[in-house]
Amino acid sequence: MRDLLEPSSGLGLRLVAGAAGLDQVVTLSRVQRPGLALTGYTEYIRYGRVQILGASELGYLRKLSAARRAAVLRRLASCRISCFVVTKGLDAPAELLAEAEARGIPILVTPAESTPFIKALSALLVEETDEVPRHLALRAADERHLGQPLEHAIRDLAGAAEGIELVLVLHQAHVVDERTHVVHALGFLKDHRQARGDAVPVVVLDREGEVGARVYGHFRAHADAHPNDFAVVGIRSSERAIRQPLIYDRLRDELWGNFSQWLREGGAIPEDTKLEKDMHAPKWEMNIRGRQKVTDKKELRKILGRSTDRADAVQLAVWDVNTDELEENETPPAPEREGDSAELLDPYAAADMWRQGSG
Repeated sequence: MRDLLEPSSGLGLRLVAGAAGLDQVVTLSRVQRPGLALTGYTEYIRYGRVQILGASELGYLRKLSAARRAAVLRRLASCRISCFVVTKGLDAPAELLAEAEARGIPILVTPAESTPFIKALSALLVEETDEVPRHLALRAADERHLGQPLEHAIRDLAGAAEGIELVLVLHQAHVVDERTHVVHALGFLKDHRQARGDAVPVVVLDREGEVGARVYGHFRAHADAHPNDFAVVGIRSSERAIRQPLIYDRLRDELWGNFSQWLREGGAIPEDTKLEKDMHAPKWEMNIRGRQKVTDKKELRKILGRSTDRADAVQLAVWDVNTDELEENETPPAPEREGDSAELLDPYAAADMWRQGSG
């Protein structure tokens, strides 16, 4: 942590609280914005990540009552947190400064705006941290598409130029049955794993529908029998959003939103005409509950004359897998959403994501 304050880092950071925690270590290069944690739901706060507080987060906190703000920040500070960085030279709330000082959580301030600072910090941390960042994402076709091209995407953070997250390969293969999916993936992983030595890749696949469930079952069985080959996580895109359920309606919408944010933070993709068209086809709209929804898959098929397989594969590749997901291989439940009180809503996040989706 002390290294981030060095002038040689080029980050322009200064310490405002929590000096006792400067010996803590940042272990993950991708930073985190608290988002939903500012409403009290801290399930996805991960130790080892730098937590970013920008104008949106601080503006939201200012709108809370003093008692509510103190309670939210007390709960947030009780999580294992490496450090907070406040952008744009803004003042951190007094309640957060007090909690950070008491708990030894460094709070750093930068004059830079959030987006350029995140890019600069991520580039530095990729060089300094020892991650296992290689992911292979497989999109399982539904019954009608079994035997048709299956899209693959693989990501390698460590090999990305200047710390930019990079999707290295967008690979298409014809797979005729569920077992062949595993065999093909093993060969694909072997070709792209050599540079990382003993690092165990994470296979993220769409387990939606009967065929998706069967494909997932074969991957799950292989991973259990051969844990050094890969870890596996299955995603059901039709389920409710699990990480930002007050912003997105379904997990599919959340995947698109996460992909958009990943690109805004410096993510890079291969030059691919179909992928480019996949990315430009969807539009965002609000449902009656105030959650964001991306254009329906059936409508996208009408627009493009095909499924958005390439974009789906890349979305899975850049979906950061939590430790809990790796251990349980089940989608964690979203917090109860019926009867959400006005005090629990996260208005700034919804507005920000709507602007991002519409831009």
